[in-house]
Amino acid sequence: MKGHKTEGAEIWGQEGGVDTAAALLSCYDPVRRSWNLPRTGEFWDAVKSAHELGRLGDGHTIAVVDDGFDLSIPALAEQTLMGNINNTAASVHGTVVALLILAVAPKARLLLYPTAVNGRLDPAAIELALRELVKISATIVNLSLGAAFPARSVFDIQEYLRRLAPWPQMSKTDVPFWIGQNLGELDGWRDLVKPPQSIFEAPIEALERSGRTVLAATGNAQGHIYDPALRAKVFSVAFHRTERSIASLMEEATAKAPTFSQSEVFDFSIYQPPGVLGSSFATPQLSGFVALMASRDDLRAYAEVVRLEAMANWLMVQLEHDRLNWSDRRDGVINKLFMKAIKASPHSHFDQNRQNPCPECAFFASSAFINYGLFKLNWGDLDGAEALLGPAEAFAPANPHAAANLGMVYAVRAMRAKKAGELKKVSQLLKKAAKLQQKASRLRPDHEPYQRRVEEFIFGANHPDEWQMAP
Repeated sequence: MKGHKTEGAEIWGQEGGVDTAAALLSCYDPVRRSWNLPRTGEFWDAVKSAHELGRLGDGHTIAVVDDGFDLSIPALAEQTLMGNINNTAASVHGTVVALLILAVAPKARLLLYPTAVNGRLDPAAIELALRELVKISATIVNLSLGAAFPARSVFDIQEYLRRLAPWPQMSKTDVPFWIGQNLGELDGWRDLVKPPQSIFEAPIEALERSGRTVLAATGNAQGHIYDPALRAKVFSVAFHRTERSIASLMEEATAKAPTFSQSEVFDFSIYQPPGVLGSSFATPQLSGFVALMASRDDLRAYAEVVRLEAMANWLMVQLEHDRLNWSDRRDGVINKLFMKAIKASPHSHFDQNRQNPCPECAFFASSAFINYGLFKLNWGDLDGAEALLGPAEAFAPANPHAAANLGMVYAVRAMRAKKAGELKKVSQLLKKAAKLQQKASRLRPDHEPYQRRVEEFIFGANHPDEWQMAP
């Protein structure tokens, strides 16, 4: 959907088009109130964990400012229509957004603000809705819309970097790590943003002051940054895909861009289901998840966890690709970013008494713990790796990668024990490794390497004198 332009902006709306929204709505069963979409990955594992803890969104009111809503759908007929009651035209986009929130937080109450006039988003109606929100009880605001600005006009990372002193004797290979070190010192990417004047400016600031949690789609145009997603204290949401690979003994996961054009700057991203196009549809899922959190005030800290971990993980991949030019300085940048990410988490899981399932950390922090654990394991720090992967396996019990990589820690310990001639210890460690790999295989049955490790470790536990770690 496109709407009226605002000063300096190029487009309105955040979805992949009307046809995309309609195709997505066809996956919804209004009678059963269910979606025929994959519920896999860290996000849906965390949602399931929250539901099992009895968190369904009760007590939360979520305002949905969008084009329009189909109130003939039973789940939406039960919600409250707000704003201009004469503007009740059904719209596929707003309908999908609202239903996706309920898929995550089925007990949340929705306030539906239609803002389209003659089928087009109307800036005046959007601004009015945002101003009205300050007066009502909604704690969470979902904005799957926005105005795009060329990134160069509001976001200039090069200007920031030009003011910084380079490392002594800095090589070309050092540059990404030097950049990562400096970006890690910022409070966030918005430190580099010059917010434009727009209809969002005043009402968003008022919502922030009133303590509302505002989430906005990051936008569907590379090379652009979207308003209100760029506003301070607004949380921007995106989609990503995942690429997994085996590096040495461990499995690594790296985020990839979605299958559609998307702004490169955001706070949180959710795994993109096949055929679901547009950051509009990532945003309501996270809005629903905020209603499941023990405290929505923790979201700011988790944004920092995600930001720092993403930089550290990207640099870790660069380090892996440049083994011949390894340096303690580059390694140190990664270690510091990971450490800051872990310390930023609002929940501490290092105490044995606090290693219980935690939906928030399972979604927002598991990558930081797991990838930092892999980093430690890769350099032979088994105590450090276990100290990170152990809590991750506990607070994210549905995450196969936490279990599998913790199993590898025990396997490497077994390999060291064998070199020391401690065969009884080898057997004990490999039993632990096999148990964790079995768990990983149950959680991800299509991943054959997990099962191969199960068979290897069971054999090794029974025949420690004959066992050798498979490559």
